[in-house]
Amino acid sequence: MQILRWSDVADIFEGDGELLDVHVFGTTWQDWDQAVAAVRTQGWPIGFSSVGRPFPRDVREIFASADELSVSLSIEPVAGPLINTHFLAENEIVFDLSPAEVRGQVELDAVCRFLRVVARAVDKPIVLTPESLPSRHLLAYDPATDAFAVQPS
Repeated sequence: MQILRWSDVADIFEGDGELLDVHVFGTTWQDWDQAVAAVRTQGWPIGFSSVGRPFPRDVREIFASADELSVSLSIEPVAGPLINTHFLAENEIVFDLSPAEVRGQVELDAVCRFLRVVARAVDKPIVLTPESLPSRHLLAYDPATDAFAVQPS
């Protein structure tokens, strides 16, 4: 896997107050389960919010109760960036993160590790985009080639 250099991507993380989104498109329940399981095996600090309920064995339980509960999962792959999901749709895995929390190479490496873990778990490309702009890819990781690509701005 090639390593992204902070100097090549720092402008992506120059925050304007908006979050960055992480997307895996065309997903299934099984993809969600595999992504969450892969993240949980990394030993990263994880927080689960669901009105006193423990994290379920099957992600379908989260989607089944989504109308009545606000559910979120937060992952901290290194001190600083907190990566969150709110389980919005079965067919698309979406996380968000604050670009202000990615301040240098250490945080960038952690975000890249996270992207790689999720993409490899579901065997699908993963992209980083501006908030609510899923078609504007800032950077992408493809598990088939084990490579990151920075998109021109």
